[in-house]
Amino acid sequence: MKTILIFLMLLLPSFVKSEDGLVVQFTIEEQADGSNTQQTYTNALLMTLNETHSFDFENLYTIKFKSRTENRKSINLVVSIKDLSEGKPYYIGAKSLNIEIGSASSFVLNRNKTSYKIDIDTSYGKLP
Repeated sequence: MKTILIFLMLLLPSFVKSEDGLVVQFTIEEQADGSNTQQTYTNALLMTLNETHSFDFENLYTIKFKSRTENRKSINLVVSIKDLSEGKPYYIGAKSLNIEIGSASSFVLNRNKTSYKIDIDTSYGKLP
């Protein structure tokens, strides 16, 4: 009996499957109108589907992602961004994207004579 119990305890973790999450790789390219200088910030996050998650570039930006599953292959992803570089949060804008998981998209937001190009690339990832 003890042997069977030990065997089951060793075998049980192999039956537990990780849940799929959403990997969002993102790049923010900031450029002032009329300037040749561009600042670029890149990162990625692994998030659960149908929830809201945010990422902070300390003292620069907060970017927030809200996902909603459309079907097995695509999602609706709402992306909003705030500029923190002036000491307080200024809303830059938001965009709703219908995107197939595994593909990429980009869009541009403008605030105070500065453009912000946001590149989004999505894929599945295993949640811990």
